[in-house]
Formats: sequence, C-alpha cells, structure tokens
Amino acid sequence: MVTVNNNKTPTFEATQNAANNAVKTATPSERAASDYETFLTLMTTQMKNQDPLKPMDSTQFVSQLAQFSGVEQQVNMNKKLEELIKGVTNTQFNDAALYLGKSVTAPTGKMSVTADTTKTDIEYQNPTGTTRSFMEIKDKTGAIVRKQDLNVSLNQTKTSWNLLDNAGDMISNGTYLAEIISVDDAGNETRQKALTKNKVAEVTKTDTGYNLKTTLGDNISMNDVTSLSSS
Repeated sequence: MVTVNNNKTPTFEATQNAANNAVKTATPSERAASDYETFLTLMTTQMKNQDPLKPMDSTQFVSQLAQFSGVEQQVNMNKKLEELIKGVTNTQFNDAALYLGKSVTAPTGKMSVTADTTKTDIEYQNPTGTTRSFMEIKDKTGAIVRKQDLNVSLNQTKTSWNLLDNAGDMISNGTYLAEIISVDDAGNETRQKALTKNKVAEVTKTDTGYNLKTTLGDNISMNDVTSLSSS
C-alpha cells in the first residue's frame, strides 16, 4: 500500500508569494515588524528546497546571512525608537498635566473681568525699531473701550489696566482683548496680542504634542507660555 503525504514542505516560490501578498496589505509599521520573520522563513525554505547535487553557493549564503543580520538590526532599532517615542510622549503629557488649574501667561490678549477684579496685569514686548507703543483694549463686540500709551521697551515688561474706559468710567464685567500696537519711524504699525494671564482648564493632545486650553477657550502651545503661577 502506498501512502501519499499531502503535507509537503512549501516551495520557496510559494513562501515568497505568500510573503509578498502579506506585504501588500500590511501597514508600513507592520511590514517593518514582520521583515525579520519573513526573511528567516524565506531563507529556511530556500535551504530545505535546494538541490542536494547543487547546494547553495557559500558566497550567496554568507550574503543572505548579512542581509538577515541587517534586517534584524533594523527591527530592533524600530522597537527601540517606538519605546523612546512612547517615553517622550508620556513625559510631555505628565508635564502638561502640571498646568491644570494653574494660571499661565501667554500671547492670547484675553482677560476676564468679574465683580472681584480690581485690575488686570498685562505684559508685552515691542519689536526692534519701535519708537512709539500703545495698547488698545476691545470688548466682545470689537469696540475699543480703552487706548493707553506704553513705554517703548524691547524687553518683556509689565503694565496694568485699571478697568476704566476712555471716558474714565468703570467698564462692565465680561471678556476683553488687549492688543499692543508698535510704531516705527516710518509710521508702520505692528499689532500683536498682549501677554495675559488665564487659568488652564484642560490639556488637549495634538499631532505635535499637547496644548493647554484656558477657561476662556484658547488653546495654547506649551512653548508659548512665558510664566506659570498658582493664582
């Protein structure tokens, strides 16, 4: 009685075709992770199916081993890089979380005036060439309620607003926007939002890191924060 063995070792071509089909549907990261095992399978299959009368050339075998070693190093490097990126991401999140509930100074220009507010602290910095500087404070409709001259400073400096409008009357509660206007010798104006202090209510993830969302709804990059305080 003749027994037929249907569990034949797959040919090199069959193994290679299967690997190629898998690569077509895999993502880049999946392809990199599977290169190690795929290359080993192909080389093992090739050795099993070689002609005993015409064994694999030693030079070719050494060359394939070198390629195998290169693939192994690449996979290990990818794993280390993923671990490093994960560690950096976790560190960034932990750093961002420390800002929750704290007050940050950033170039949003926004200020919240409530019944408990007596004045607002504002910081600014004029660009090089500034000969005159002033501040405009607008209400939520965009109307200018106060225009105030500033000292010309090329370094970051502080000023304040006593919550009075141009007529000397106390303004109503609400959200206001402070802009710094810098003028050079030629009369050219440069407008920029003032550095104002607001509390952080939320930490949001972005493609490049984490942003700080204030109670007034602004999303601030951690790189734009100039100071941090508990109040």
